[in-house]
Formats: sequence, structure tokens, C-alpha cells
Amino acid sequence: MEMENQMTRLTLTSTAVVISIFAIGAQAQPALAPHQHGEAQLDVVTDGQTLSLTLNSPAYNLVGFEHPAQTDQEKARIQAIDSAMRTPEHWIELPPEADCALSQVEIGQHHELKLEEDEEEHDQEHEHEHEHEHEHEHEHEHDHADLIDEHMDLSFNYRFLCAAPELLDRIKLTLFGKYPLLESLLAQVITHTQSVQLLNAANPYLKLK
Repeated sequence: MEMENQMTRLTLTSTAVVISIFAIGAQAQPALAPHQHGEAQLDVVTDGQTLSLTLNSPAYNLVGFEHPAQTDQEKARIQAIDSAMRTPEHWIELPPEADCALSQVEIGQHHELKLEEDEEEHDQEHEHEHEHEHEHEHEHEHDHADLIDEHMDLSFNYRFLCAAPELLDRIKLTLFGKYPLLESLLAQVITHTQSVQLLNAANPYLKLK
């Protein structure tokens, strides 16, 4: 019995449960950058006439919260960002001379909950397990699980076909004026070369050449 209790204590150490819920976008989203409020990530790839953009941002930057929308106002914010971001002109300006036309857009939502059980409470709870029937040993095993973290990230994927890709030398981001909670954006650019650029309200131009 003593050996069984020792094994029980070993298996009831503090645990973390991560639940990921994907909505809006039917396809799995790529791995996101570390979640930091005020920051977002933009991946840019040019390949011949094709321009691909992927924007990943904590929902907080764009809608002001990260829990599942509950009130009518919160639901309206989610619907508004979904609708607005389907039109790339809402947040970027491409050089008109490059003559780029949108060919594909995908919007995704990644919601993550993290639960953690209290190790000390579990140790105390199972100190006296020998006084009860074996079938009740784990009856309340998850009673003390607490929500310790909650994140929601939004992902926006775009593909353009450009008639004059040689004239695609820059992209202006207008996100910062529309979403003041977004302070900076880290852009990873792959063209004929590779670069990493930090953009903000004072420096909104992404250089492609």
C-alpha cells in the first residue's frame, strides 16, 4: 500500500494542460512567434510574380482582448476585424506600378488555454487517501485546476499575383494608425535576398529591394 501511495504522488505532480482551438480558418496555422502584446510578426516572400504575406498577431493588438468573445461588443469586434482584414488595402499599400492583384486570402484564429493544478493541494489531498476506498482516490483529481494563462492569436494569409514584380520594391503598413495597441512589427523578408526588419508607426515602410 505504501508503494502504491508513493507511485500516486509521483503521478500527481503539477501538470499543465494546453487546449488549442482553431476557428475561422479551416487549415492548421503555422507555428506562431512568441506571444507578446504590442508586437506582431510579418512573413513576406516573393517568388517570380507571386507575393505572399502572412501576418500573425496577438488578438489583443487588434481587438483589445484575448478571451473568447462573450458580449455583443466583443463579438462585433471579432466580426469587424475579420471583415476588414479580408481586404488587404485596409492595412497595406502596395506600389500601384507593380500591378498586384489579390488571388487568395485566409484568416485564422488560434485560441490557447493553459491550466495548471496546484501541486501542494494535491499532496495534502492524497496524504489521507488510505482512509478511503480505492475507487474514490482520484474522484476529485482535477478539482483544483486553475486557468493560469489564456492567449488568442490572429493569422492573416494573402497571396498576390503581380504583373510587374520588378517594380515591387516596398510595402507601406498602415496598421499602426488603425490599431494603436500594436507598437511594432517584426518582418522576415525573403526575396532574392533575406532580411529582418523592425517596423513601427515612425518607420512603416517594408523594403523589398
